[in-house]
Amino acid sequence: MVRVSGVNRAAVPGSFVLVVRAVVNGSDCVVGTESVLSRWKVSGCANCQNHLGVKAFLPLVGLDDKALATVRVGMHGRAKRIDDLNGDPNVGGSWRLGKMDMPTVSNLTVRGGGGTQQ
Repeated sequence: MVRVSGVNRAAVPGSFVLVVRAVVNGSDCVVGTESVLSRWKVSGCANCQNHLGVKAFLPLVGLDDKALATVRVGMHGRAKRIDDLNGDPNVGGSWRLGKMDMPTVSNLTVRGGGGTQQ
């Protein structure tokens, strides 16, 4: 799982896509994306000003440890493209890898009419 936070929508005109890339089997591949809808000029929108920060959680399914070591998150917009958010101070975003267990039958709690069953 990749957690992206702190991207300042005021620094990016218009909508954009967060792009997660990794080297898989020797090739640079896109392994996840998240669309962010935004106005061209958020300075004219009071609601936009109250919600400038972007947060996203992108699952990384099927990547081995070697591929996870090469993960980077970028941003592609109409007027701006950044290949690594951690390397661009103007947009203010950052990302980090985290671990999240995938749900399985053994770790799900099923709620029925009579209470909780495992």
